[in-house]
Amino acid sequence: MRHGAFGCLALSAAVQLEQLPEELLTQILSELDQTSLGRCAQLSRRWRRLATQPRLWRKIRIDGRTADAELMERLRDWLGGSVREISACGLTAEQRLPLLVAASASLTCLSLRDMDQPPAQLAVTEAGRSCPGLLELRLVDCRNGLSDESLSCLLTGCPRLSLLQMDSRTAACDAVGWSCSQQLLAEQVCRLASLSVRSWSSAAPMLRDLPECPLLTSFATCGAELSNLLTPLSRMPELTDLRLRCRNWCRSASDLQLLGGAARLRCLRIDSRFVDAASVPPLLARMPQLRSFRLKSSARVFVLDCHACAILRALPAGLTDLGLSFEHADWSCRAGVGPPAVLPPNLRRLRLEGLPPRADQLRLMELLASCPGLTFFNPGLLH
Repeated sequence: MRHGAFGCLALSAAVQLEQLPEELLTQILSELDQTSLGRCAQLSRRWRRLATQPRLWRKIRIDGRTADAELMERLRDWLGGSVREISACGLTAEQRLPLLVAASASLTCLSLRDMDQPPAQLAVTEAGRSCPGLLELRLVDCRNGLSDESLSCLLTGCPRLSLLQMDSRTAACDAVGWSCSQQLLAEQVCRLASLSVRSWSSAAPMLRDLPECPLLTSFATCGAELSNLLTPLSRMPELTDLRLRCRNWCRSASDLQLLGGAARLRCLRIDSRFVDAASVPPLLARMPQLRSFRLKSSARVFVLDCHACAILRALPAGLTDLGLSFEHADWSCRAGVGPPAVLPPNLRRLRLEGLPPRADQLRLMELLASCPGLTFFNPGLLH
């Protein structure tokens, strides 16, 4: 009887799904990868018509666990130049991703993850040869994802490329991920609007000798002390978005105050193991244009309650996104220090984690009342 009940429920769910409007079914299908779409196309004539709509295949997600060379050939022959975005994970040379890339003349975004040297390099090279409108290239955990040949093809064939992400979570990828010419890479970086390099140790030689990058507005890196970044950052005159992961924020905060372009920053995100909360307010005072600020400390640090209040008071009036996280803070509370803290009136998103225990519900309500436009709040501050 129990199994019969479950069967009835499954049948009822299937009937209800069939009754949904086609616009909603299409939206649901847009969240599936290409393998799942292919399976849906085999259910019925109606599902085949819905699952094979060209707009569902403009963004292709390919998983190496289910893809094969035959799939690449079918996609190439069927889609032609209609593909706009390709995201591939774990593909090998036998799965022949370059075949699809070479046929995707309208490609604007190519994302490769967890791929070894031959398939990654060949796919990037084909993108440089065949995709003149490429805007974004993301290489995550790709061993030797860039070579001299692939970089040369990008420089000549993709003049609109504006975003380059080279991230790796493993030491193995860091060690072999920069086999290309540093000069060619620097030339490519000078044309970008956004650059993300996860490994500072690998990127340091290129960044130290980097010429001026007049178009670069966003930069992110991991593992560097800011003192080592002052010279490269000084060559990014239009930088407005800076995201750093560093070990010691105490020294980095004072370094950042020396950065000439700090007043232009609109987004600053710092993820550090050690944070000196007292150094943050003077830093914020130099950034009147800041619209998004996130500061995270992951180690046990000593924080005074007055410093937390000082941070809130120093926030620019135009700030719309704020995140403060002291995950393992040892607080020393001092009541009645300075004027009461308020939040910027234009704040829309707020994340507060690890604030002192005396931040009771009444005080919290007072803070939230100062920003009536708040649309997102992470209430992780009460222990």
